[in-house]
Amino acid sequence: MTPSMTLILILSAVSIVPAFVFTAYLYRWVKKQHCDNQEINRVATFIQKGANTFMRKEYRILAKFAGVAAILIFIFLPSPIWKGGEILENLKMTFSYIAGTVFSAVAGKIGIIVATSANAKAAYGASKGIKPAFLIGFRGGAVMG
Repeated sequence: MTPSMTLILILSAVSIVPAFVFTAYLYRWVKKQHCDNQEINRVATFIQKGANTFMRKEYRILAKFAGVAAILIFIFLPSPIWKGGEILENLKMTFSYIAGTVFSAVAGKIGIIVATSANAKAAYGASKGIKPAFLIGFRGGAVMG
């Protein structure tokens, strides 16, 4: 591995920690916000159920696509396996793709959980003024960002 690639990997790893800490802070802050309106909570429950149903269906379809893509990556990248290339390199590439797919799916699930919760709390916050509604909505969206 080249020194510049090593530096990039180190900087990436170091930047991940503060990003996760800040995201956890935002998530906890949004979670602590109250919503005492039963109607908002009832509608939010329907939205959460609908979002979860959509995510399950979407992830089933994406899992099939990702499985086919992983097989194609294994066969062709970085070099076709029938050309006598290093199969270990193809396995590394395939594993990296699958890991990225799984992490992306987890991020999407976390994002939908926080977004649906923040939406209800922002709606309730709007009854108190624009500032609470904006803060809840913005910080809830920043968790996914």
